[in-house]
Amino acid sequence: MLGRRELVAAAVAALMAALAVFGLAGLDDGKVVEVRVQGGVPTLPDMTRTGDTSTTSAPVSDAERVVWAEKGDVWLYDGETGRRRRLTTDGVARHDSKPRFRSGGMVTYLTSTEEFGPDPAMFEFNLATGKSEMVRRLPGYIRAYDWSPDGNALAYYRSPARDRATELHITGNGLPRLRRFTPILGRGGFVNYDETRIEWSPDGRRLLMQDTALDTSQDETLYVLNADGSDALTPQLGTWARWSSDGRTVFCHCATTLTANDWLWKAIDVTNGVSTPLPISSAARPSVSPDGLLAYDDGEDTPSVYVLDSRRPGTPRFLARAAIAPIWLSPSRLAFTNTRPCPRTEDDCLAGGHGSMFEPAGNAAAFDLTTNRRTPLPPIPTEGADTSALPTN
Repeated sequence: MLGRRELVAAAVAALMAALAVFGLAGLDDGKVVEVRVQGGVPTLPDMTRTGDTSTTSAPVSDAERVVWAEKGDVWLYDGETGRRRRLTTDGVARHDSKPRFRSGGMVTYLTSTEEFGPDPAMFEFNLATGKSEMVRRLPGYIRAYDWSPDGNALAYYRSPARDRATELHITGNGLPRLRRFTPILGRGGFVNYDETRIEWSPDGRRLLMQDTALDTSQDETLYVLNADGSDALTPQLGTWARWSSDGRTVFCHCATTLTANDWLWKAIDVTNGVSTPLPISSAARPSVSPDGLLAYDDGEDTPSVYVLDSRRPGTPRFLARAAIAPIWLSPSRLAFTNTRPCPRTEDDCLAGGHGSMFEPAGNAAAFDLTTNRRTPLPPIPTEGADTSALPTN
């Protein structure tokens, strides 16, 4: 298992060796590991307004539903039936990717004529009627997007072209906003570190924007933004950021200062910027429950899944071994991807820091926190999947 400094050193080496690389296919269909170098932080004068493209939707809350993209199609797991099913069936003829719940009963996804292609169309699938219709077309290369909790505001992160500056667009929340960033240069992806993510806070007041495709030796990777796209907190070096269930706190693996090589897990109060260290030594692919529990895997050669209640003193609770990428199905039940040892040589598996000594086993499991039981699930690639709104206990 590579240490943090080794990962950064490997990142710099990869950057120098391959500046022409702008996007790499992820571990499964519908994902992109995209890496960039970014300069200064824009402020409100850098924000511009564009024409109104607001959308509306009635929010619905349903538990134990998971959506993901696989082999060009969008899939759904429904906990009520215990089965998975295709929502789209055109395979690679049209590449469907990045499904997200707009509400408990509506799933949006992107469709393009080529894998990770530009200018995708956004479709909306109604789980009640089984019908899909086009919502809008999104220009450029879409890296990530998310709907506000009420389903009315859309935030999407894009690049107009592979070698152009990235942009954050916010529509449907008053006048649309556009925030520009600086150009991408490119760097390889690291399985236990890199993530590109947009996520609204549960109260809809703020946004997380994270792109660890940066050269972390010199630039910010994590932004906590107000709903208009301006900075709510000072940008910083960080990865695996997630909102707390009340939207007041951001959990992240962040540098102690903007230029520090020392990183730690902490909880940041977004109202005052105060950080509190968390008793986590190594973690990746986290997920937060409706009740505020932080689940994660430790990214070790044989990874294990843990859960932490940051509101109470104590150490993380061990849940399961040979598992990664936990996601919450309900307040007391989660799913994760089972793993197996990488069957190749250590050098091939680690791939200069881009890989790991484990790989997905091709199946999934559920874990019940009340009974401590691990039970098999249909194949659900939990990494990168999205779950519908969950009720609290």
